Order: sequence, then C-alpha cells, then structure tokens
Amino acid sequence: MKRLETRWVRESNPPSYNGKSVGCAVDVVEISKAMLGEHVREVLVVWFLNNRHSVLGYQKIHEGSMSAVHIDVGDVMAAVLQSGASSFIVVHNHPSGVATPSADDFKITKRLVNAAALLCRNLLDHVVVTDADHYSMQQNGTMPLATPNLL
Repeated sequence: MKRLETRWVRESNPPSYNGKSVGCAVDVVEISKAMLGEHVREVLVVWFLNNRHSVLGYQKIHEGSMSAVHIDVGDVMAAVLQSGASSFIVVHNHPSGVATPSADDFKITKRLVNAAALLCRNLLDHVVVTDADHYSMQQNGTMPLATPNLL
C-alpha cells in the first residue's frame, strides 16, 4: 500500500478549514477538488472528523488508473482508527469529468458503511469530484444504510 499524503489540522491547517465544523460534503468539496482536480488518475482521500464533525485531518490512501481506484476497506478503516476519528468522509475524483458514481462506487460504499458500523464509526458521505462538479451520495439520497444484524 502506498501512502500518498497525510495532513492533520493540528499540524498544518488545510486552507479555510482550520477546524471548521463539517456539516455536509460540500464543506470538503472545494479543498478536495483543489487536491484532486489536476490528477489524471483516480485518487482516494479520506477526511477524518471528530464527534462534532470538525475536521481532524485527511489522508490520501490510494492512487489508481485513469478510470478506477482500488478502494481497500481494510486500508480505509485502519486509517480511520489510527486517526481517532469517530466519523469520516470518503472522496475520490473522476478524471473523466463525469461526477456520477459508478456501480462499483456504490458497492464499495456499502462495504465501507458496514465496516464502519462494526467498528462503531460513521461514514458520513462518499463524494465524487471532478474539476468542475461533484456528486454527494448523502445529498442525493443514494448513501447506503448499514446492513442490520451484521454480528
């Protein structure tokens, strides 16, 4: 696994976030677009939040190809646990310029929601960004719910 970048708010404040409470994915979209907009490959970033939804930091987890990024549930959850976050937002880019999530994006989101629930964490949103647009599963009502009775 290649760790690309980790930034913690207490060490280096992301522009205009500075511990600001994140109420929805739009609050992280602009900085994610700035981070990922010029990439010609898909990149996965996880935003870590505390129980008040204030940003603790973010980590670039994986970089993929021009049309896909491998999202390993174990890697994402390990980063969430290591950060001490109670909730998190997953963001990845679509270099194609089309922000609509793929069927695979929805499948992996369901797996992440279930893994988070098992670890008493909360995946707040999965956002797909392009240089000009974004798609928030939460805001569009397409965010999967955890499967009941996993244990």
